[in-house]
Amino acid sequence: MKLFKGSLVFIFMIIIIIFLITTFFYSVDIVDGSSMSPVLFTNDRVLINKTFIYKGYDHGDIVICKFPKTGGTYIKRVIGKSGDVLECVGGRVYRNKEDITDIYWPEIYIKNEFEKITVPENAYYLIGDNVNISKDSRQFGCVKQSLIIGKIEVNMSKWKVI
Repeated sequence: MKLFKGSLVFIFMIIIIIFLITTFFYSVDIVDGSSMSPVLFTNDRVLINKTFIYKGYDHGDIVICKFPKTGGTYIKRVIGKSGDVLECVGGRVYRNKEDITDIYWPEIYIKNEFEKITVPENAYYLIGDNVNISKDSRQFGCVKQSLIIGKIEVNMSKWKVI
C-alpha cells in the first residue's frame, strides 16, 4: 500500500512539473500556413521558449504571437524593436536607414511596400519570411510585447535549431 501511495505521489509530482514547464517555460505548437516558408512549413512542430517574455526579443528572432485584431496566433520574424524606424521603398526594407532586405529575404523583391514607421515602446514589428504572401505587421500594425507568447527555438520536425 505504501508503494502504491508513493507511486501516486510521484506521478502527481511529474504531472505538476510538466504543467509548470509547459505553462511558464516551454511548449510545442504546430505550424499552420506558409507565411514562414522556407524556414517553417505547415505541420512542422516547433519548440517555443516562453522565458524570453522577460528578456525581450532581438532582430531576427522568430516568435509566436497573438495579433490584436484577429485573436489568432501567428509565427513571424522580428524585424523591428522599440525605437526602430522602418520603411519599405523600391522593394527594399530599411531599418534605421540600413538596408536589411538581403539578411531576411535574399533575392526577393518585396511587393507590399509600407511607409516609414517608428516602432513604439514595448512593441515589435513582425514580418513573415514568405514576405509577399504573409499577413503581418504591415496589415495589423506593431505587436505589443504582452501579445508575444514566446520565441521559436527548434523546428522539431527537422530537429533544426532556429
